[in-house]
Amino acid sequence: GHDHKVLGTVTMVADDHVMLKDKDNKDVTVYLTRDTKVVKAKKAMKVEDIKTGMRVVITATTVKENGADKMVAKQIEL
Repeated sequence: GHDHKVLGTVTMVADDHVMLKDKDNKDVTVYLTRDTKVVKAKKAMKVEDIKTGMRVVITATTVKENGADKMVAKQIEL
C-alpha cells in the first residue's frame, strides 16, 4: 500500500488505535504499532500524549488483514 495523510480531530485514543473525525466528519480508525511515531513540533512524544479533541495529521498505510483494509499509522503529528 501507499501512504495516506489523514487530518482530523481525535475522538478516542486506545493502546492500539486512534479514532478521529476527518474533514468530511467521517469516523476514521487508525491502528497503532510499536513502529508508530508520535511527534509534536518535530519532538518525539508518546501515544499517551494524544488527547481527545486534538487536531492531528496521521501518515498511514493501508494493509490487508483478514480480507479487510486496515489503516496503520506510521506517524502521528500533534
